[in-house]
Amino acid sequence: MDFLSFNIKQFKNVFYTVLCINTALTLATYVAGANVFSIVLLREDSLKQTRVLLLLLVLAAIFQTTYQKKLLRRLGDLTDFDERVAHYLKIYKLRLYWKCSSCLASCFIHILTGRNIFLYFAVFDVLTTWTYFPNKTLICKEMKSDEIVFVEG
Repeated sequence: MDFLSFNIKQFKNVFYTVLCINTALTLATYVAGANVFSIVLLREDSLKQTRVLLLLLVLAAIFQTTYQKKLLRRLGDLTDFDERVAHYLKIYKLRLYWKCSSCLASCFIHILTGRNIFLYFAVFDVLTTWTYFPNKTLICKEMKSDEIVFVEG
């Protein structure tokens, strides 16, 4: 059985960077929204704006998910292990950058509308970022290989 080595340090660096950015954005939004300001005062028509913004976030998430699945299918077509790792790193970064973009959008919309639901979405993004912590189970499943040996450093 031939074992394939996999350096996980790059994945952890990307993960911790995005987690810190998401946490900082959410905390800054909480402090700004709760104690300092809200750009747009709550009005009756802001509920319509909120619904439109929620719909846009959902549509963007659907688009990103289908694109990510397409990239994962393309990963299965690659035969060289180093190419697969490089392609998987690209998918992993895209996934985490989406989490960061989603959190940023939620924070920005919270400040614009003053609606707490967007702050809750940002907190949800921070918490669900942990599901993408680079671990052997996730990586082996998505790369469709049980023969991967993880190396740090």
